[in-house]
Amino acid sequence: MTTRLERFTQKARNEPQTRFNALMGLLFDPEGLRESFERQNGKKAPGVDGIRKEQYGERLDERLAELSARLRRLGYRPKPARRTYIPKEDGRYRPLGIPSFEDRLVQDRLSRVLQAIWEPEFCECSYGFRPGRSAHDALRRVAEVITNEGTQWVVEADIKGFFDHVSHAHLVNFLEYRIADPKLLQIVQRFLKAGVMEDGVFTASEEGPPQGGLVSPVLSNVYLHYVLDLWFEKRYAGSCTGKAYLIRFADDYVACFEQEADARRFLTEMTQRLAQFDLEVEPSKTALLRFVDRP
Repeated sequence: MTTRLERFTQKARNEPQTRFNALMGLLFDPEGLRESFERQNGKKAPGVDGIRKEQYGERLDERLAELSARLRRLGYRPKPARRTYIPKEDGRYRPLGIPSFEDRLVQDRLSRVLQAIWEPEFCECSYGFRPGRSAHDALRRVAEVITNEGTQWVVEADIKGFFDHVSHAHLVNFLEYRIADPKLLQIVQRFLKAGVMEDGVFTASEEGPPQGGLVSPVLSNVYLHYVLDLWFEKRYAGSCTGKAYLIRFADDYVACFEQEADARRFLTEMTQRLAQFDLEVEPSKTALLRFVDRP
C-alpha cells in the first residue's frame, strides 16, 4: 500500500460520514498502478487482447505513464471480459469472465480505494472478501452463536444468481453515499457496462458487477452492506422478541434466532427486502432449521 493511500485510509477511518470528492488522483497515481502491476499473478490467462504480465512489463514505465494519463483525462475505457467456462461439481459449467491485463491493474487500484472507504464501515457480520477474514471465521462465528447464545432457530439462505442480478442503478446510488467524485463514479460505471466477448460476439452488461473483475468483491460487499447487513442489524434485529444474529459470506448467509417466530418472520421480510433491490432467494438453498441440544 502506498503512503498516499495509507493516509487516505486513515482519513476515511476517521471521517465515517464524509463524502469524498477528489479520488481520481489516487486511482491514476503511477506508483499505485505500479504496485497493482506487481501484485498480479503472471500465470493468469490473458483477456481479449491476449496480453500477459510479462508482455505488459516489457515497456512498463511507458505503459503506466500512458495509462495514468488516460485515466486522468477520462480517456480510459475497459475492454470486455473474455468469456470462458469452468466445470461445476454437478456436471454443468459456470461462466467466467477474464479481464484484460491492463483492466486488472485499474480494477486492483480501484478496489483498494473503495476498500479504504468502506472497510471501516462494513458490519461485523460480513466475512467475505475482507482483509483478515475468511470462510472459516464465518463458520466459527456460526458455531459460537448457536452454541453460546441459545439461537436454535437458523435460517440458511442464498441469493439466486446474485452476481448476475446486481442492479447497476442501485449500486451507483450506494456508492454515492460516500463518493461525490463524478469522474471516479464514471470509471466504475464503465466497468459495469464493459460487457463480455465470447467467440467474437460482444454482449453488453445490463446487470451484475464486472465478470471476473478484481473490483467485483468490494462492489458486491457494498451492495449487500446496504441491502442486507445494515437492514438486519439496525432494523430487523431490534424488532425481534429474542436474540438475533446474521453471519454473511458473500451472497451466502445464515441468520440465527432465539425465537421461532422471529425466524419465520425473517423468511418473509427478508424476501421482501431483497425484492426492493431486484434480488431474490434461491429456494433450493434456503431453509429454516432447528438445532436441538442433545441430552
